[in-house]
Amino acid sequence: MIVDKQEKRRERRKGPDTVKKAVSWIIGIGWLLLFQIWVFFYFAMPEQPSIFDPGGMYHKPRFSWDITMVKNMFIVATVLLIFSVIGLIVSALRSKRKTDRISPTLIIMIILSFIGIFIIYFKF
Repeated sequence: MIVDKQEKRRERRKGPDTVKKAVSWIIGIGWLLLFQIWVFFYFAMPEQPSIFDPGGMYHKPRFSWDITMVKNMFIVATVLLIFSVIGLIVSALRSKRKTDRISPTLIIMIILSFIGIFIIYFKF
């Protein structure tokens, strides 16, 4: 009888709860947004002449930053900051057990989005 009660007690928690799943979803969305920022950064950079067309006879390279892509980077970085802060708040409010920890990935995303927002705001 005692063994049956302990087994039932152990089986009560089957995997992560909804808050833990939500934080993991926020982290996944954050990585996708960070990847999107990197894509916008790549396409916003000035183009360099290639070795196949050094004089720019067939393709005129752009020597300035694409401002629309920079604006998109700023918007996505702001959304990333909001998502990361929401995930950090939800993760901090949930910390009831000894095994609950705040995700370092969320802190890294907050720092990277702050740095990106400040660079974009003051450089452009």
